[in-house]
Amino acid sequence: MSVLLIAAASQQSAAIERAFATRSQVIDRFSSIEEAIIAISTCDYDVAVIDLETDRLHNSRVVRTIRSRGLATPVIALLSVDCAESRIDCLDQGADDCLAKPFCHDELLARVRALSRRRYGLVYDVVRFGELTVDRKFKTVSFNGDPLPLTPKEVSTLEVLVTHLGKPVHKERIFQNVYGLGQVEVGIGAVETHICRIRKKIMNTSVKIETIRYFGYQVAEIGR
Repeated sequence: MSVLLIAAASQQSAAIERAFATRSQVIDRFSSIEEAIIAISTCDYDVAVIDLETDRLHNSRVVRTIRSRGLATPVIALLSVDCAESRIDCLDQGADDCLAKPFCHDELLARVRALSRRRYGLVYDVVRFGELTVDRKFKTVSFNGDPLPLTPKEVSTLEVLVTHLGKPVHKERIFQNVYGLGQVEVGIGAVETHICRIRKKIMNTSVKIETIRYFGYQVAEIGR
């Protein structure tokens, strides 16, 4: 899962980034609305979290700016004041969810996962495909109930593939979910390495990863 955080550098934003990192979730932070809009336009983020509210700027205006550009990325707005008026304003401007400060980071993570599930038509964070089970919350993969020894990066790679069941996923999309925009020292070849290692670890299952030439990969069941 890839998340965009629109927030100024602060202890709060640093804490949010750490919370996502502890769950092996990728999060890219931008402090400029325009830079964030360019990022959203370039990359297909699962969810955007907005925390730019100041005395002169309300997050509802940030949401309105994003929606005015025709961007449909699910948005969670963090609010400094927990009142119905602020929540209604943000929702009416196009936010999908609101969360007032102070908040529990686990709750923010849960709300992000909920929006992501809705986007991809999932009911639970646990996705089953053939004999494989991918837990998007706890970042684990099992085969017929037995854990598979995948690294966090490999789990993230497989997660994005099973989230897009029946559809090929571009290499760049996988890379974004696994590394984010900030990992300039890591090349796209890292995705190929992860795919190769995952294939070896799921070799004895009913699931395979197909290569879509000049595009990317998709998961499929063997024999279908």
